[in-house]
Amino acid sequence: MKPMNFLAVKLACLLILGILSGYVLNIGPTLAIVTSAISVVLLAISFLFSRGKSVLFGICAAITTLSAGILSYALSSELHHEGHYNNVHISQMQLWHLKIRGIEKPTPFSSVYRARVLSLDQNPARGSIQLRIKRSDSVNLNLDDEILVWGSAREITPALNPYQWDYAQYLEKRNIYLQLHTSSPYLHTLNSSPKTLRGWASGLRKTLLNKLHETGIPERELSIVKAMLLGERADVSPETFDAYRKAGAIHILAISGLHVGIILLLLRFLLQPLTRLPGGKQVALTLSVILLWGYALLAGFGPSVIRAVAMFSFLAYSLFLNRVTHGYNTLALSLLFLLLLINPLLIFEVGFQMSYAAVGGILWIYPVLVRKWQPRVLIAKRIWQVAAVSLSAQLGVFPISLFYFHQFPGLFMVSSLVVIPFLGLILGTGFAVSLLALINQLPQLLVDFYGSAIYYLNEFIAWISGMDSFHFENLPFGPLELALTYLLIFCLIRMLQKPGAKWVRLTLASFLMIQLCGIFYAWDTGNTSRLIIGHQYGDPILISQNGKQLTTHTSAKTIYPHTLKNYKLGARTRAYKEYPLKNSYVINGESLIRLDSSLLVLSEKEIDYLWLTHSPRINLDRYLAAYSPKKIIADGSSPPYLVDRWRQSARSSNIPFHYTGRDGAFEFRSQPSPNERRASISSTVD
Repeated sequence: MKPMNFLAVKLACLLILGILSGYVLNIGPTLAIVTSAISVVLLAISFLFSRGKSVLFGICAAITTLSAGILSYALSSELHHEGHYNNVHISQMQLWHLKIRGIEKPTPFSSVYRARVLSLDQNPARGSIQLRIKRSDSVNLNLDDEILVWGSAREITPALNPYQWDYAQYLEKRNIYLQLHTSSPYLHTLNSSPKTLRGWASGLRKTLLNKLHETGIPERELSIVKAMLLGERADVSPETFDAYRKAGAIHILAISGLHVGIILLLLRFLLQPLTRLPGGKQVALTLSVILLWGYALLAGFGPSVIRAVAMFSFLAYSLFLNRVTHGYNTLALSLLFLLLLINPLLIFEVGFQMSYAAVGGILWIYPVLVRKWQPRVLIAKRIWQVAAVSLSAQLGVFPISLFYFHQFPGLFMVSSLVVIPFLGLILGTGFAVSLLALINQLPQLLVDFYGSAIYYLNEFIAWISGMDSFHFENLPFGPLELALTYLLIFCLIRMLQKPGAKWVRLTLASFLMIQLCGIFYAWDTGNTSRLIIGHQYGDPILISQNGKQLTTHTSAKTIYPHTLKNYKLGARTRAYKEYPLKNSYVINGESLIRLDSSLLVLSEKEIDYLWLTHSPRINLDRYLAAYSPKKIIADGSSPPYLVDRWRQSARSSNIPFHYTGRDGAFEFRSQPSPNERRASISSTVD
């Protein structure tokens, strides 16, 4: 059947549209509640007059679902809540009372936590905040810990360079608007703090992790065990993680439907005797759902595990009660349940999007593929089924993966054919190892067997990932290409379902549109000229794009790789050159003078742009009076206290001031002329 034939699928699509509308339009709770109330009244009136059988009732139902999505988003946005810290005066140093609600991946310098604000300067406040503690302080906080922090919260820095990933926007979609940096002298942990269910599960998770450490499994293999069973990827080395990514097996390290499906089948086997008793099926179903959500809590309640558990909870209903339900219905019902009752902001999580795209691809594409070719030999049939599942899931997530990560593992099929058949055994054995370790009854023979299995899994993944020619990286892919690629996949599958001239033409047309899109982007890149002073901590950088040629001018020995990589992908440039940074440039007849500690006396009588780098020891007021620049630019190579002093001087002289650390990269209106010249430099120092 077609997905849109199911009512739950239609409602899920309308709900998603409503959530996205609420996000784009930024509708507040009051308007959302009024709109929802009116739509519900109209729905009730149309039902009374038509008994739910008219077009008007269908339209009212659609509007009501859209309104529910808008309302769901508005209520989930903490910024609109009364008492949110953004509506309270934030001073330099304040006393924050926080409750730890999440432990994030640490950085090389900080331990990172997600916390809920309980009070601010002993006044009630609410909202979520990101807490960063110096790793050198060796402070380890647990879920549900309540702490007092004396510190100054700061706004999260948005994207400062072109095509840079916007971390501030990412945290905003998780209701986090401020960061609080602190160290142990300014932090006090309260002795008594009430425990929640998640806090209890986190404690059990930590106990289980400690027990796994005591098993003697080697560290590299143990990190994979923790990732597969509990979603704990912090200890996976960058080299191992990169190998799984290149091999197209990264999904193994994230708890997904495969993990939860194995648990459900195990629970069904264990609870089978209950189903023979009166009312036993309902009891078995209830126990299964409770245990599945218990595992979700134990695994950290991440987006992928939430999706998997929600979907398999609905599937458990059909398994234990022998009710026939379609996969589309189950998928849509789990989506409605999660977005309405759990958290509508999950829709913005990349893992959540890829998880549903993969399952949707399997439900729709897999039946088409297995019907097209049905091998008679049993082994060939099983291999084809595994390959069809992998291909269906990959087609579902392929455009999203390219859009977010700009890479594609060409050998994903090989990895799937070898790993997936044994993954059930690996996961099942892992659950047994964890349970036996928890009760101190783990035999050494099982430990050795399991450690060896994970070792050979890692070796196989490393061998696959070593074939670099089959791994494609740094692939530019924008929103338009995302939409057109999904259109091509849709037309291609419909052509397989219903071979005919119509779908052949549509498939070729969609393929042609992708080609035209590529031609347009190539033309646009070839006609683009930009000159940008980028933001880079410690060292200045000047980025010049002339068509497909990208050039950087810098005084640093190395450029931050992400700055360069992001610009290359976003601008779709190919050629690259690097030059040392000069002190003077001519930009369309206007002068750009870079002033640093080596250049203190200028020969120019007039300056159009004054670029301050590397903390020059100057009296800026005298320079401004002598040269009267049209604009002053400061970058990340100078400390903030100097930048603030320069800003005051510029304000006093009524000269526009641009700081890349606050205002983002500075872009000139035109490309510099090819005739760059070096300023005359005097070495006189006061």
